[in-house]
Amino acid sequence: FPSHDRGVDFIEIFNPGDYPIQLSGCWLDELNPEDTSLILEFCSVPNFIINPKGIQVLTSSSLTLREQYPVSHQTRLYSADGMPNYPDDMGYVQLRCSDSLVDRISYTDEMHYRLLSDKEGIGLERISTNLPSNQFDNWTSCPSRCFWASPGITNCSNFLIENNTIDINVSPHSISPDGDGNDDRTWICIVDYEPVLYKLQVIDFSGHLIKQVATSTYVNGEDCFSWDGRSENGRRVEAGIYWIYIQSLSENGSESFVEKVIVLPE
Repeated sequence: FPSHDRGVDFIEIFNPGDYPIQLSGCWLDELNPEDTSLILEFCSVPNFIINPKGIQVLTSSSLTLREQYPVSHQTRLYSADGMPNYPDDMGYVQLRCSDSLVDRISYTDEMHYRLLSDKEGIGLERISTNLPSNQFDNWTSCPSRCFWASPGITNCSNFLIENNTIDINVSPHSISPDGDGNDDRTWICIVDYEPVLYKLQVIDFSGHLIKQVATSTYVNGEDCFSWDGRSENGRRVEAGIYWIYIQSLSENGSESFVEKVIVLPE
């Protein structure tokens, strides 16, 4: 947030753990900035399970949010009755479950990228899930290459694989596989100097598997993969928004996930 004039706010809830969590008896609050012991508005959080490294999105209208930000994970959007109307300039967001505080974030519009002249409709993203959520410099603006906000999808500013020896680059983010030699395919390049197995899949808006790009492929150094806009049966997919789902498994058994957006224009 902030949202467009006719848009809606949204809040993402992220599970950083290695096990699923179930939210039950939880509330999302807007606190009084002058006295954070006072709750100005609140709404109940729907009961749902968040998978490891998973994201769920709360908003007042999931339909409006999908129209507002086409690059969103539709199956992760939940409409919450009585969703607080968070101010744009500053405020407090609080999540509590069974009267226990889960997380509290104070935000201001100064957390956005400082050179932005217009912040309307641009999502505020957490950079690192390993740093405190309430750390001022752990937030920034969602960039234009990720369409200013991507509810329910891994933040553009954040890699769940947070290691100085790892770099994942996807380019271009928009492809036109028409055989003219210009952006006919996207390249997923991984630099990882620790021995890791990678799985890469292309997923559509509904969460269906479109293409298995790589299955348990060993990377220890540098490697690149590509997708040419075709499905498993070799047919060109329809225009729309797709995700490159990248999963890694290290030797110690730890898993990490990254999602990247790919667009096939009309």
